[in-house]
Formats: sequence, C-alpha cells, structure tokens
Amino acid sequence: MSKIKNLTLILLSIIFSCLVIYILFILYNFIIYKNIENKFFLNQEILEFHKKYSSQLHHTRTTDSGKIIELLNNNHSIPLDELNMSFNKKIKDKNELLYNVINFSNSDNSILIQGDSWAEQFNFYLDSFNRLKNFAEDNNYKVINAGISSFSPSLMNVQFKILESDFKIKPKYVVAYIDQTDVGDELCRYKNNKVFDDTDRLLLVRPDIHEFPIQWKMTELNFSKDNKFTKSFELTNFYFNQYFSKATNKILKYFNKGINYCTYDQIQSYLIKNKKEDISYFRSSLELYINTLLKRNYIDKIILISFPHKQHFNNDKEYGEIEYKFNVSDLIQEISYLNKKITHINFSKEILASNITIKDLWIDNDISSHIKPVYHDRLITKRILEEIQR
Repeated sequence: MSKIKNLTLILLSIIFSCLVIYILFILYNFIIYKNIENKFFLNQEILEFHKKYSSQLHHTRTTDSGKIIELLNNNHSIPLDELNMSFNKKIKDKNELLYNVINFSNSDNSILIQGDSWAEQFNFYLDSFNRLKNFAEDNNYKVINAGISSFSPSLMNVQFKILESDFKIKPKYVVAYIDQTDVGDELCRYKNNKVFDDTDRLLLVRPDIHEFPIQWKMTELNFSKDNKFTKSFELTNFYFNQYFSKATNKILKYFNKGINYCTYDQIQSYLIKNKKEDISYFRSSLELYINTLLKRNYIDKIILISFPHKQHFNNDKEYGEIEYKFNVSDLIQEISYLNKKITHINFSKEILASNITIKDLWIDNDISSHIKPVYHDRLITKRILEEIQR
C-alpha cells in the first residue's frame, strides 16, 4: 500500500507542478500581451489574404517591408539615400503581399517581374525603382513587381497562374530572375511540398510549420472581443500546441519522416557538388514554369535573367573556402534557344566581357551575393529595358 501511496503522491505532485507552470504561463502572457503588436497583421482582411495565398505559395512577402530597409542599411551598409524609403512601412494593401504596381497605366503594354529577392530589390533600390518608373511613364507601360524572397521557378509558376486568374494580370512582357540558389530551393525546400493534379499540373506548394500560424493566431486574438484573460488563456494553449507539434516533428525527422528545414549550407551545396538527377529535376521545374508562360498568347516576350555569385569567382579563395562548380546560367542558356519568345540576359558572360571589377559588385556581409544598388540599376535594370525596347 505504501508504494501505491507514494506513486499516487508523485503523480499528484507532477500534475500539480504542471498546473502551476500552466497558470504561470497564462499570467506571463497576460502581462506581456501589449508587447506583441509586431506579431499580428494590421487587419483581418490581410490575415485572410495571407492565409489563402501562403497556403498555395509556401510563403508571401513580409508584412513589414521596413524591416528589409533596416536590414539593407544596418547589416549590409547600404546608405539610406540609395534605398526607396517609400517602402519603409507596414503593408496596408493586402495585394502587396503578392505584388505591387510600380507604374499604373491603362495601356496593354504591361511588364511583370518575377523572381526572388533579386527581383524584389526593384522596390528597395531607389535608382532601379526610379529607372523602371520613369521608363514606364515615358513609354506608357504598366510595371508590376511580383518578386518575393526565395521564390524559385515552381513558386513563380503557381504565382503566375494566381496573378492571372485572381487578379486578371496578363502581361505583354515577363521578366523572370532565376537565381543560382533556386536549384537548392527547388530540391531541398519545395520538392516534397508540391501538390499536382492527376495530369501532373502543379497546383500549389504547401507551407512548412513556421511562424505563420503564430501571426494568424495573434491577429485573431487581437481582433476578437474576448477579454484579455481569455486571450491569454487561448494564447497559452496555442503555444503549447505549437511546442508539441514541433517536438513531434523533430522526433519524426529523426526517422526521416518529419518536415525538412533547409539551411543555407544545404541550399548552396547543390552548386558545389550535385548529381545528374538533381540538375535534371531543377531543369524540369524551370521548363514547367517557362511552358506555362509560352502557352499564354498574350505574352510577346519572356526575358530570363541570371547572375553569377561571388563564389563562382573564388579560385583564389578570396570569398572563403567555398567555390561553386555549377552555374545556372549555363542551363538557362540551353533552354533559351528552344523558343524565339525567350531572351536570356546572361550576366555570367556579360560581366566577364565588361571592365567591371568583380569584387566591387557585392554588398557587404551577404552570403547570397546580392549586388550593390548602383550595379543592380546600371546592369540589370538597364539591360531589361534595352531588351524590351528591341
């Protein structure tokens, strides 16, 4: 009997301790509740928009573009006068989670820009933004920037169909930036998240377990009519559920069944050393996206852009120990010959043929090899507009 009593006492002590911890968490969330404004969306309309499209596109743009301005200035030493401060804000227009219009026009001449952070930089780099806007105003073009960080061909494919069907965007020109890291993104981040229909048509790319559910819950609580204590109670329950979900995923990941989170080292590893089937898989993803564009008769021209990373010029180890052996520009060059609608601006070749000092191109403290605003404008933006005017 004494053993049973001891076990009962231990069990009750554990239950009591858990209950005390639980209550303390509720009180803690009650106290700090006013300090969580940065974790929810500005309104429920943006919340529902974000839920809908991040569920199809893996992720959308950040709701606070001011954080990108801050990052470029503080971490990468880009002066504020070279940045577009009109984007130093929280997004109020829900559509800006997917795209923004650089210049409005009723003309049928519209330009759609797609790609990852290199494409999104048309918003943040002031000279590039102004060059695009001035060109569009002078020549009666509508320019739409749909660049989103870490978007690779599969996400661009789904995004294009969403822009077409839900927002009636039908561009005459599509400018698509294909980054070197798109290879790793396709293979490591998105491969297992793709959903196809019975005809192998790509429908969507599912999101992972990440911070979005937290923002969703915070927003729902913020706009609910419940009292603060009830909100704190719900928030505590939500955090515990999140904790157990992530713990379960770590256990499953140990047995190779959980959600795979890709580090940058993993993403760039495909550029250092890869298998033939890896490149074949990436090529199929890229061709699937390009074929989606080619099927649209209203598109007159597809401009593909590729740019080398500094690790492609690292024979003397000036940029660390890593040297990239694969260059996505070579693959795009092969594909671009397949159709007269496609033009490839291959900066891997154009830079070598120019008088540019390679080491001056890159922004400070950036493993992803983004280039400085002056070169983004004078190289990439200028060349795009030259191709459109041909």
